[in-house]
Amino acid sequence: MKIFDNANFDKEVIELSKTKLVFVDFYAPWCGTCKLMEEVVKEAEMLAGDKAVFGQADIDANPELMDKYEVLSLPTFKIFKDGQAVGTLSGIKSKEDLLGLLEK
Repeated sequence: MKIFDNANFDKEVIELSKTKLVFVDFYAPWCGTCKLMEEVVKEAEMLAGDKAVFGQADIDANPELMDKYEVLSLPTFKIFKDGQAVGTLSGIKSKEDLLGLLEK
């Protein structure tokens, strides 16, 4: 899983999403629900195969991303396509829910 931050977000998420789906897990190290979702996200990434690039963005280290992409609760999962966020889920979700974002 890739790590996205302020320095690489435009290139690794926005630009890449013009040719491939990009799944972003917005999280914080202190977030208990985020920790619970780690394995589910890993399973979804494995099942997605090369259908999407998966990565995480730590909102504590990159608060600008939280504001810019309207992350209101943690964890928040967004799928980017054609340079835009096209789907969002928050909280505890199943791997099927996460994979459903790829269909947006």
